[in-house]
Amino acid sequence: MVPENLKVTVQKVAINGVMAGCPPKAMPVLLALFEAFNQRDYNSVVRPTNSFSFMTIINGPIRKELNMNAGTYALGPGNRANASIGRALRLFIRNLGGGRPGVNMMAVIGNISTYPFCLPENEAQSPWQPLSQDLGYKPTESVLSLFSGG
Repeated sequence: MVPENLKVTVQKVAINGVMAGCPPKAMPVLLALFEAFNQRDYNSVVRPTNSFSFMTIINGPIRKELNMNAGTYALGPGNRANASIGRALRLFIRNLGGGRPGVNMMAVIGNISTYPFCLPENEAQSPWQPLSQDLGYKPTESVLSLFSGG
């Protein structure tokens, strides 16, 4: 895992999920998040001086199983699943990838959204088809999408 290309085990993913405050039933999401992050080389996003961030979107039944907040204040404090899954990715980068601010992560000013930026899509109230279905998944499938930006 970047930035230092360290080897990661399922056990290490679980330990960091617990440290982030994730409930045990979030483990499939944590593994999907780890896999999504490692499907591409994010060194160019993690290492430069811009204030990078990752946004995680959750679709499908898992969002209800975890009681994720897709409505008002979805990115605010108070929802354990939203916040802890967002925190888990930050811990993955730091603890599993060896990311160190000021050493190999050089964001000049930082970015508040690097911490808890995870939310489920509000599929019930949206006038559009869910992102997961736009990507070819069925409504019965749980899907995680990861976006990056600075």
